[in-house]
Amino acid sequence: MERGKRRAPERLVLRRARASDRDAILAMASRIWGGTDYLPAVWDKWLSDRHGVLLTATLGGRPVGMSKVTLLAPGEVWLEGLRLDPALHGRGLSRQINRGTFRAAMSLKPRTVRYATGLSNAASRHLAEVRGFWLAAHGRYIVAPSEPARVLSSRAATARDLDAVIRFIESSECHRLMGGLYGVSWTFPALDRRRIRRLVSEGRVLVLPKKGRVRAVAAWDRGRIDGEVCVGFADGSDADLTRFARDVRAIGARLGESEVSAMLPPGRIADTVHAAGFQADPPGNAIVYELGARGFEKGDDTLEDVLGRTLNRHSGEAAEVLADFLAERAGRPVLRENALDFVFRRCVPDPRRELFQAVERMSNLFSVHWMRNALRAVLDHLIERCGTDGSALSVRGGTAIVRYRGRSFLRMSVRGPRLRLRVLPNGPAVVVTDTKDLARAMRAIDAAARAADRKPTASAGRRLPSGRRWAV
Repeated sequence: MERGKRRAPERLVLRRARASDRDAILAMASRIWGGTDYLPAVWDKWLSDRHGVLLTATLGGRPVGMSKVTLLAPGEVWLEGLRLDPALHGRGLSRQINRGTFRAAMSLKPRTVRYATGLSNAASRHLAEVRGFWLAAHGRYIVAPSEPARVLSSRAATARDLDAVIRFIESSECHRLMGGLYGVSWTFPALDRRRIRRLVSEGRVLVLPKKGRVRAVAAWDRGRIDGEVCVGFADGSDADLTRFARDVRAIGARLGESEVSAMLPPGRIADTVHAAGFQADPPGNAIVYELGARGFEKGDDTLEDVLGRTLNRHSGEAAEVLADFLAERAGRPVLRENALDFVFRRCVPDPRRELFQAVERMSNLFSVHWMRNALRAVLDHLIERCGTDGSALSVRGGTAIVRYRGRSFLRMSVRGPRLRLRVLPNGPAVVVTDTKDLARAMRAIDAAARAADRKPTASAGRRLPSGRRWAV
């Protein structure tokens, strides 16, 4: 390659997997996770899956990676098994597999797409952020040896218990913490009524007490990879959770399994089951991502847009709450104002400071004091009503430009002794219609400035007429 020329990026080819890919893929898997990758146990099953998609990534015709798109239920897509030959890491090839896998998932016309990863997997978490996934649940994976028992403390729920079981699960702490999902090893399907009905029919829902009204529920299932017995839902008192943990270990023994597992929300529930003879099995912390923000109605704005503007509008309130919390929990005397300053520096945006600093940098553009006040009033108004942030203001050719949702919508320029405000059709209507509020904000800022320097300005009492163009 000639000096100074960049090498052309490598291109992977993603296609449906073939039986002939097996040896190369399993050889690659033997170099992953110290040879403990589960791919040898699932390759044949995944290859024969008619409902999902198994992809092989090739480089120069040689299989070097793979991924699996699984249909857990109609419209419920699960992504898993994304692998790349370790010798090819760091060359941007994983991103190509990610993109191809995402396209394959969308071809199934999913209602939802999810995947799970370890808490420490920074690359996989970055994939979620750039692909529009949002955190759906946390799970803590723990295991225990099976332990025979003559009698179980709980009983298997029957069809007569179905309504009570559904009511209990849907109103439970575990269901809320898991985002309506349940962990079957490292797969997280929705724990909806259809699945609850199936689990009850298969005898995989335990209830307490044995007689009387249902007060606690646990559900277990078989893992898709190695058929392990895994508790994916459990809730009730600490004593009842302990009983469920022991019963599941006994069920594992009856089924001939040497070990059972649980994937439960971190905190009280997982801690209680852990204390009943379970132990962590690294990587023990799973996080589940879901495509799109559940319950958020899509429109012109993304969730980031809405939450970002909301935080900008209420940054002062958020900062005060967090400053009070930090001052209280610091463990030693902390001045609240210092805590507040820390919050604005490290945690919460300060849009007013950012925007007003930009105004000060433009002071040479607006040499008349009241003109600067008008610009400050506009920006203050936008922060309060629209959540404008520090990227909203720029200068081009003697004109101050204010942006909203990334588009230019308001231009301010000086023409002789007059300041011209031109509102373009891209902006929020509130700025066009609420001219009285804008004028009031301008007078308030001007009054504060006059009180500070004791110098009267030409802006006192000025009115902003309504309309698409304002001349002050």
